[in-house]
Amino acid sequence: LPTIKFPAIIIYLAIAFFVAAIPLTVSGVRCNIKKGGCHSEDETIILLREGPYKVLRHPSHLAWTVFFVTIPIFISKWVPFTILSIVGIVQFIALSYHTSLKEEKELDLEKWGDEYRQYMVGVPRWNFIKGLCNLKRRGKP
Repeated sequence: LPTIKFPAIIIYLAIAFFVAAIPLTVSGVRCNIKKGGCHSEDETIILLREGPYKVLRHPSHLAWTVFFVTIPIFISKWVPFTILSIVGIVQFIALSYHTSLKEEKELDLEKWGDEYRQYMVGVPRWNFIKGLCNLKRRGKP
């Protein structure tokens, strides 16, 4: 299969996005452990609306998706990036997004009901820019 070569700027952008996603997932895990009520990085008994959860409903899902999308790009110098890489990335994004949807429908809405529905209105699932704009509109730092 023919390989896709990326210009240096694309590789640097991929690295930058990868690095930027690290604090997103770390702060999500920390928030879950410290404020979720179970001292677990995965389970909570409290609906979290602070830290990264003020901006996104699924900060860790977004961060892990960024990791798996950017890694093939910035290692493409050593591991060939082909059309199969694109197919794999698209499948991973779709699976990750589907997991977010399923988690909301089967866990979050069932667990918190109308409180979670209200949270969904003001906080986007993955759209970081919209989440920041919403946060600014609400007047919270």
